[in-house]
Amino acid sequence: MDACDFLSIEKPVLQGAMGAVARHDLVVAVSRAGGLGTLSYLPPNMFKSELDRVRNSLGETTYAANLLLPIIEKAHVEACLESDVPIVSLFMALTRKSSRRLKTPARLFCSRSEV
Repeated sequence: MDACDFLSIEKPVLQGAMGAVARHDLVVAVSRAGGLGTLSYLPPNMFKSELDRVRNSLGETTYAANLLLPIIEKAHVEACLESDVPIVSLFMALTRKSSRRLKTPARLFCSRSEV
């Protein structure tokens, strides 16, 4: 199984989580083109609204949501769960309880950078 098969995408293109510019239009365009579109951090109410727009636009097409730690709130995790986000990527760390909740059925990726 290669990365495309694992992620359920056609092309090995992963859109970076680019803060407020990675909104539903970009996520939908990248995912429709066969890559992995990624919705990035927004305030909780906007994040949920954007997730709903992405899901309604894409149906079963794969996309991701990125949770930026430590600034996410419980509402971000809940929005991912309620919207059945197929892939969740995390930057930094998350509590075990939240990561266990997100891991099923979504695929969960974690990354960390140090300066």
